[in-house]
Amino acid sequence: MARSEHHRSRRCRVSLQAKYRTRGTRHHEGIVYNLGEEGIFLCTDTALGAGTQLEVTIRIPGVSEAVHAEGRVVWTNAVETQTLPAGMGIHFTNIDEGGRNRLREQLDSLL
Repeated sequence: MARSEHHRSRRCRVSLQAKYRTRGTRHHEGIVYNLGEEGIFLCTDTALGAGTQLEVTIRIPGVSEAVHAEGRVVWTNAVETQTLPAGMGIHFTNIDEGGRNRLREQLDSLL
């Protein structure tokens, strides 16, 4: 998937705490920089390669239950620039309805 193809859904710039990991590895921490219904851009110094499957947990302030999703890295930005921090674009491949609803509510409150 080309970078331009993953922006079909509503997106909003945010700053949310997140943890991610590939199966069988320890959690890494990052900051969700860009949030959409179909995926996120996650700021991290330990970006994974395109195509990598991972699990991500996103904390939304004021919401007791975190959003848990599975996803796939669709692109990476290895070096921070003036317009984009280092990190990776993640497309959600599996997210439960409750988590998807919490993301929609967050987007609705910001847009």
